[in-house]
Amino acid sequence: LALGACGPARESTTERASLIISGVTSPSPDDDAVVLLRHLASATETICSAILVAPNLVVTARHCVSYGIEGTYQCSVTGELVEGPDGGGHIGADVPAAAIEIHVGEVASASPAAFGKQVVSTLSLTSCIDDLAFVVLDQPLKATASSIRLGKQTRPGESVTLIGYGKQDNGPLDWHTNPRKKLLGPTIAAVGPDSAQGGVPMLVPRSFEIKGPSACEGDSGGPALSQKTGALVGTYSNKNSGNCTNPDIVHTYVNISPFERLALQAFAAAGAEPLREAPGLPMGDVCQEADDCERGDCATGSDGTLRCTVACGSVAPCQAGYSCVAVADAGGKICMQDAPPSCPCGAPTCAACDAGSLAPVPAPNDGGCTLVRGQSRPGVWQGACLAALAALARRPRSRGPLTCRRAYSRRRASSRCPTCIRTAG
Repeated sequence: LALGACGPARESTTERASLIISGVTSPSPDDDAVVLLRHLASATETICSAILVAPNLVVTARHCVSYGIEGTYQCSVTGELVEGPDGGGHIGADVPAAAIEIHVGEVASASPAAFGKQVVSTLSLTSCIDDLAFVVLDQPLKATASSIRLGKQTRPGESVTLIGYGKQDNGPLDWHTNPRKKLLGPTIAAVGPDSAQGGVPMLVPRSFEIKGPSACEGDSGGPALSQKTGALVGTYSNKNSGNCTNPDIVHTYVNISPFERLALQAFAAAGAEPLREAPGLPMGDVCQEADDCERGDCATGSDGTLRCTVACGSVAPCQAGYSCVAVADAGGKICMQDAPPSCPCGAPTCAACDAGSLAPVPAPNDGGCTLVRGQSRPGVWQGACLAALAALARRPRSRGPLTCRRAYSRRRASSRCPTCIRTAG
């Protein structure tokens, strides 16, 4: 294939109906935000999964609510479609919203609980990239809507829960009798970039992968939920094998977070506000793992403590107070907080006086550090001055007595911080 030189291509199947392999029952009412989506607008019945993110709004895969060509195809790492012999992978216009049925319950209800009213999608022309759609419903559902990840980075290693109505163990798909299933604990193996700009990506932009048997036909459009927060982080798009029990199977999910603008458009159409995932920790805060952090990674800082940070590079510089450095346990360059300035006297063991700050030394040949406290406390700064005096007395170059006086600054008329200074005579 011509695209082979750019990176590995993967064969996918567009058998659109997708139950969770080796999963457990997904009970009502706990998981009733996950619903079955069905339509007959195409030549054959389309069965997919979806999730409620507002009482009258669901998220699913775009290929679940659009006209398309069934068949096998390949996707390059840049998200470009490579047609198979049957021309699969192409998707066209959205189907009429009113043709979309929503069925609810642990075993999907025989009659629709709601119909589509409006489709808000990426309008992507292939299943390879941006395979995402929101469907506004004609009436609200009773289930509790899921929270959604918008803006926060999704990272490799995050544990998720997968839920759907698809088939199991390569058996037949019968949505009338197959119960909803879920699989707890698979981890995100890799995450694609938010943009294809800046070089050839290693994974389809705005997607992530989960490896090993899990989802199958009929789970398309179904959610990947953060095990930590329960928020929706991805929707199932395609796989690289027609055998769902293949131990080497790789599943591709659309990464929801980069689509904040589209999501807000869909919520506005539904007249609803998104229930956002609880924010993570900000840059510099102590963390335990990457998904503790709002913006990205959790890495060991210069002080040996795990802190929140973010990947960086020539096109993504660090904010003020941080430098872009290579760190072994981060697998690339990340923003690390700049070390505090060293002691003005230059000695590596010179510490601040009683946890205070160190003032500049105007005369390098004056013979020692100037000690400044952040506040005046009788007995403490006097003791610091006596200690400095004793140290200076032991130095052969020391000359002149040392006394404690109020320090003055050009920026302030006076300072309450007492300073040890040398006096004439």
